[in-house]
Amino acid sequence: MIVQDRQKLPGVLFPVWKFQTMTADGLSNVIARIARDLSLDEMPQYAYLMLVAARPLIPAEHEWLAPPLLTPTQYADWNQIPRGGVFGPHFPQCRSLGRQSPLYLFTRYAADTLYADHLASRTFDENFLNIVVEPYLLDTAREIQASFDDATSAEERIGQWFATTAAEMLAAPSDSAPDLLRRALRAWMDRSADALSSEDRAVRQFISTVGDLLAGEHDFGRYLHSRGHPETQAFIHDVRDAVQRRAPHNVTIAVPFIDNLTGSSPRHTPTAPEADSATAARLPETTDVPDADRPVAQSMPGDPGDHAEKPAAAAAPGSDDDSNPRTAADQPVSEPQISGTMVVEEIKFFRPDISEEIVSGYVPGILAASGPNSLVLRAVEARGMSHRKLRETFGYPREIEFEAEGVAVSCYIAYNQKDGDYTRAYIYHKNPQIDHPQFDKVHNMITAAFLDRFPDTVIELYEDFDNPPHPPTERNIGPKPRTTSN
Repeated sequence: MIVQDRQKLPGVLFPVWKFQTMTADGLSNVIARIARDLSLDEMPQYAYLMLVAARPLIPAEHEWLAPPLLTPTQYADWNQIPRGGVFGPHFPQCRSLGRQSPLYLFTRYAADTLYADHLASRTFDENFLNIVVEPYLLDTAREIQASFDDATSAEERIGQWFATTAAEMLAAPSDSAPDLLRRALRAWMDRSADALSSEDRAVRQFISTVGDLLAGEHDFGRYLHSRGHPETQAFIHDVRDAVQRRAPHNVTIAVPFIDNLTGSSPRHTPTAPEADSATAARLPETTDVPDADRPVAQSMPGDPGDHAEKPAAAAAPGSDDDSNPRTAADQPVSEPQISGTMVVEEIKFFRPDISEEIVSGYVPGILAASGPNSLVLRAVEARGMSHRKLRETFGYPREIEFEAEGVAVSCYIAYNQKDGDYTRAYIYHKNPQIDHPQFDKVHNMITAAFLDRFPDTVIELYEDFDNPPHPPTERNIGPKPRTTSN
């Protein structure tokens, strides 16, 4: 396994893990080539990245897209899109284009911005995976399998076995993969070597070696634990940090792939090497490689930038993030009660640029009613209108600036709500005064304003602190607790 630090947001890097498929001099073998064609080299990312979102790119791609290819405004907007997906909306058409060609770069820009501004939703993500990604990978696997129909050499027959096994796994339910692999190995090992040709004996020897390396572990997570290699333990450490911050225990144990990898359930006992892996060093990199309209929050994504050693953002009142070490300190009993309110102005817009099922909200300022321990945000909302269109149409600045509790605040605040589907909020802090003693108080007043606007809704909150020691966070807040009177 290899790891690279790639950009999630400007100035914010996170680890992207993959299986190595090329040697230092650019050579590969039949297994590696098939793995790349089927995106199997990206499989480690399934554990902690979003399945659908803008792809994290190598640094060179950011340079290629910079002016003069894009205008400064286009590049600035594109560069703010959060990146952390296994499959981006550029897939699979991107595979047919040269990576440095203008057509590849322009379609990369168009796909990323179209997704961020108009498409991002659970409905789109599920359809994209079910209608585009899965059929494409299965069709590719079957094409590769068919290409080996006339296999004669040992390498070709090994490729045929691997492609056939991969195609069967892709066509079957995910929970049947370990059993399919077990059967694929046993089918060859049950054949007598004496009755095989020299080429088939080479295939049997290869499969025997694979079986020996697996040592009876046909589950990906348990296999990595059993290996105990420094790189696998560093990977497990990164995944565990991300998943523990993003998903409650009852969710992780319900997903065997994640549960076996992170060791979150009682039935999993970490090995000695993995207990010492918390400080495992990164391996050398290889040459492989926001606009606030959201990264998709799926059932088991992890923010790979959320390492335990990095301070976490303050939790808002009503937050379900019990692991946040700052939460208890944020609301001591002796502190005055704080409040956050959102006053909304609805804008009627008759030329939609996004789905009319989606309401976009943007905060262009605060109101004079704000005072000590209280913050009143002014919000404008429009149905079928993107955040960017709201700003451009009415001349609103990207960031608002104000002072509260002695803290100078500069931030971008926005939200989306889709009828009966989701509510998502975005806060981008520009040069935040995180060390100011009142910063957490102001921060909680801002998030309290979202709870005031959506009192009966769980809000998916994405937050960027524009500060590398404080990585972006994604968490749920609300619903706002109801009070009763006698």
